[in-house]
Amino acid sequence: MCIGEAFIYASNYVATGGGLPKAIRGSCTHMALWRTKNTDELNLIAKEMAGEVYNYIMSDEDDKHVCMFIDLHRKPEHPSIFRRSYLDFVVM
Repeated sequence: MCIGEAFIYASNYVATGGGLPKAIRGSCTHMALWRTKNTDELNLIAKEMAGEVYNYIMSDEDDKHVCMFIDLHRKPEHPSIFRRSYLDFVVM
């Protein structure tokens, strides 16, 4: 049996004119978040996932392409669900 995967790109986290509806956010198995200056989005990310980790990962102003990768169904051998730019696990 082949199980398909889907990747969805949205420039807004919330569904205000093209963002991700809550039903899709709640069904995600993985998510990558880049910088945003929208405080409403940041507050929602903090409430739904991990605001402190997001702020920690995004604190490096010199890295223009940094993202927070979240594996909501991580493997047992992975030390954390959070990664900095996919490769570096973040354990807090």
